[in-house]
Amino acid sequence: MGCKMSCHMTPKRESFQLDVMNPPEGGLPVGERLHNAILSNDLETCRQILKKFSGGKFPFLQEFPCGHLSRSPPLHVACMYRRPEIVKLFVENGADVSALDIYGRTPCNICLQYWPRIWPEEKTLFFDDLEIEAEFWNSIKEQIFKASCILEILLKHGADEAERLCSDNQSLLHFAAKKELHGAMKILIETGVDLNIRDVYLCTPLALAAKHGRLRSITYLTNEGADVTLVDVNGCTFLHHICSCERLTLFELRDATNVAHHPVINQTNREGQTILHITATQGNGDKISFLLQRGCDADMKDNMGRTPLFCLLDSCEPGCCLLGIECLLMEMTQINIRDKHGHYPICFSRYRKDIPGILKDLLAMSASPSPLFYLCVQKVRHTMGRDRQDVRHLSQLQLPGVLTAEIVLVSNFMNMSLLHKK
Repeated sequence: MGCKMSCHMTPKRESFQLDVMNPPEGGLPVGERLHNAILSNDLETCRQILKKFSGGKFPFLQEFPCGHLSRSPPLHVACMYRRPEIVKLFVENGADVSALDIYGRTPCNICLQYWPRIWPEEKTLFFDDLEIEAEFWNSIKEQIFKASCILEILLKHGADEAERLCSDNQSLLHFAAKKELHGAMKILIETGVDLNIRDVYLCTPLALAAKHGRLRSITYLTNEGADVTLVDVNGCTFLHHICSCERLTLFELRDATNVAHHPVINQTNREGQTILHITATQGNGDKISFLLQRGCDADMKDNMGRTPLFCLLDSCEPGCCLLGIECLLMEMTQINIRDKHGHYPICFSRYRKDIPGILKDLLAMSASPSPLFYLCVQKVRHTMGRDRQDVRHLSQLQLPGVLTAEIVLVSNFMNMSLLHKK
């Protein structure tokens, strides 16, 4: 987890002396016998060892090394192997739920690190044999149940639900969101952890889930009431992070953005970039078309005076992103492909010979104001909203027929790429 070691993590010398001076039956040191009892889920042996060497109370054995390799405290080992009954025995007899192992990890940290990495409602088939498949899922559900019991026991006995795990100051909820640990998130939230807890970069669990493209965590956290408007140190909302994650498909992006309302869609980060700028940089025309339909403003400029069209041309080969170019051209009220310093996108020098037609047209459109007819089309479309641009709604405005026809034509084009993918 990247945590720094603590001076409290080194087992006390008395523990090692006890381990050597009191070899039990069979010649195994007490620490190894306790480790074996935890591994075999032998609750009675753990109770006997606890009673014999510490009078039934746990503090004496808290830093007692439990294995010759890991040197982890007994409670950590019980969490690692998901032994809820043994964990309960230890904490009820005084085990410190905030103790650190040699890597600086608490029992809660261990519990989450070893949590099964499968979502409860996962539909993936892992085996051809359905009986084996059913047995596998029953086993997974059992392990998730055990991990959930352990986390509840630790929190009930004083573990800090807002515990910080590493140098980035991330909480248990951050870790659970990043790894899509549904049960852990549910327990932590029910315990009262702050949904919008921040790490050192001011990222919330929602933002961290978005960074890693964890769609199910995003959906769960937003349904629980996570604030979608909060920004990190770079001024980025969770939507900025979602759009930076290129591995998300168009439909995953659609599901993730359904929770955001219009002001968040056009919110800028410290560089003045909206989510449309970020998506344009990647050159995905389908995603650009979708975000424009969701209400992204194609005319917004970043701190360098660049529109999303500029970012698209500057970062991608124009021949590979024609859909994105066409969509942006249909949404912009004034074409301008120069930044505030008068610089053109890099494609104008790199691809001038390959696609002279596109570059020539863009230069021509940038050199003169947009025609009044074009401005009227855009104004009506933006005023009505992108979900109401059909003949039925347009007829109520009593517009000239040529204007109505153009609006319907543009709207149909913007919907075309998404309709083909449904």
